[in-house]
Amino acid sequence: MGTVKSLLAGVLATAAVLVASCNGEPPERPAPPVSLPGDLLLEEGVLHFQPCGATDPQPVSDETGSEARTLIENLGYGSDRVRSAVVLDGDRLLEVRHASPEDARCENLLPEAEVEARGNEPFWIVRVTGEEAVWITPEDQDGVTFPGGAWQATDPGRFVYEARGLILTLEEEPCFDTMAGSRFPYTAEVEKEGTRYVGCGLEGRGLLVP
Repeated sequence: MGTVKSLLAGVLATAAVLVASCNGEPPERPAPPVSLPGDLLLEEGVLHFQPCGATDPQPVSDETGSEARTLIENLGYGSDRVRSAVVLDGDRLLEVRHASPEDARCENLLPEAEVEARGNEPFWIVRVTGEEAVWITPEDQDGVTFPGGAWQATDPGRFVYEARGLILTLEEEPCFDTMAGSRFPYTAEVEKEGTRYVGCGLEGRGLLVP
């Protein structure tokens, strides 16, 4: 499985390769944009990105419609730097997937799970890896595992992970966690044991970073 966002795109790309091969045409698969965690920052008014582990920030061409600068202004809290996960194509900044003002380790910005969703009041986390979803609360840090899960793309920009006893739905819409002060790429909804929970979602390190 690729990233949740590219689930359908990956299926269609594979199908195109197979059709081309059957028709005797050489298969062509364009290289996907590179997704990276790191820091977005402004230096003398110029937008830069510094990947995790890099020593020097590099200037990037902003193709987000000024969203990157707005996120730095709104989430930087007086700083010209915000921790982010972005989609790059060379030096072109195509998209900001996640932005956070928290002073977390850069390498740990993205969750270890394939996908993680979370919400507040009450606080909860769902971590999806393969065919399992784990439901975590402050009262149960080890979590409850829901097996037999699988992804399906229902409508454009909408993805559903259904396991036995739990359904996670992600919508490709920006989501702001006001308690954490972070921006996420998905709005999330969980149905569990007859109760509905609403929060935000994010791809994990295993999927977002190639």
